[in-house]
Amino acid sequence: MRAVLINIARVAPSLALALTAVACGSPPELDKQLETLSSWTATMQLAREEHGEGAITTTYATQLRDGALSALEETQKTIGPAAHSKVDSSYAAAALDSLRTAIRQLNAETGS
Repeated sequence: MRAVLINIARVAPSLALALTAVACGSPPELDKQLETLSSWTATMQLAREEHGEGAITTTYATQLRDGALSALEETQKTIGPAAHSKVDSSYAAAALDSLRTAIRQLNAETGS
């Protein structure tokens, strides 16, 4: 009996660490990608507002847009495997759609 307890005491921390790594491994990747999409969406919205007020040039706004397009393309390639449930997929789709919409709105504002 004592040998079993000693083995459990040795295995338990490793098992707990492994389970934590598995449980926490994927969501941060998805969370990071969602955060990136959200950040670019906010940047596009601000750029549209600032351009409309004449605070930034069309050149700068289009440079920002190009950065957002690059981030969108990269994220589209990698976000699918990071979404492990229907809820994750729903969040990912909404974040991608929000960024696409913000890019379209900036394009309409800048005429590009």
